[in-house]
Amino acid sequence: MVLIAATEFAGWFKILQVSTQGFINPVLSFTTAKIQASMDPIFRLSRYPSLAARLSNLEYDYAQSLAKISELERELHEADAIRAALNESSQTKAALFLTTRLVSYTQPGLAAGSDQGVRKGMLVLVAGTAVGTVDHVEESQSTVSLFSETGRHPIIVTTESGVQGVLEGDGRRVHLALVPQGAVLNTGERVVTLGQENISAGVFVGKISNIEVNSASPTKRAQLDQLVSFFSAPVVELK
Repeated sequence: MVLIAATEFAGWFKILQVSTQGFINPVLSFTTAKIQASMDPIFRLSRYPSLAARLSNLEYDYAQSLAKISELERELHEADAIRAALNESSQTKAALFLTTRLVSYTQPGLAAGSDQGVRKGMLVLVAGTAVGTVDHVEESQSTVSLFSETGRHPIIVTTESGVQGVLEGDGRRVHLALVPQGAVLNTGERVVTLGQENISAGVFVGKISNIEVNSASPTKRAQLDQLVSFFSAPVVELK
C-alpha cells in the first residue's frame, strides 16, 4: 500500500510540476528582467566618472593639437624669417622654454623666479596654450596674470583669417575684443598672438566659441574657449 501511495504521489507531483512551470517560468523571467532594468542605471552611473575623465583627457589632447598646429605655422614663418636673416648674415636667437610647477592654486604663482631665468612679461602656457603672463618676479618664485583677469595689459592677437584684436578678461572668461564691427569672425577659428615685446607671434590662445555683436558700438568681441585651465595644470611652460 505504501508503494502504491508513493507511486500515486509521484505521479501527481509530476503533473503539478508540469502545470506550474507554465506559470512560474514567465514570472521568473519577468522578475529577472525588472531587476536587470533597475540595475542598469546604477551600472551606467558607475561608469560616469571614467567617462568624465576620458572627456577631460580628450579636451586636453584637443588643446594640444590646436596649439601644435599654431606652433607649426609659427615655425614655418620663423623658417622663412631665418632664411631671410641668413641672407643678410644675421643670427636668430631661440626663445627660452622653462617648465616649472605651481606654488598655489588660490593665487596664480610659480615656484621659479629670477634665479631660474624667469622674467616679467614671459608667456605662461598650459598644453601649448597661452593662458597668461608673468606679472611679478622674485628670486625663487613669481606671480602670474591670467588673460581672464580684468584690467591687465592688453595682448594683441589675430585670427586665422587675419582679423586683429586684443585679449580682454571679465574675471572668468577670455574675449577677443576691439574687433572692427565690419570684420568677419567665424566660430571655431583659432586665435594666436600677433607678436609684441616679450611675446612671440603665433602662440595659440584659444578658439572662438561665441560672437557678441552690439550694433550701437563701432567694435565687437568674441568669447574664446581655451580648452585648458591654469588651475588644473600640474606644470606649465614659460616662453
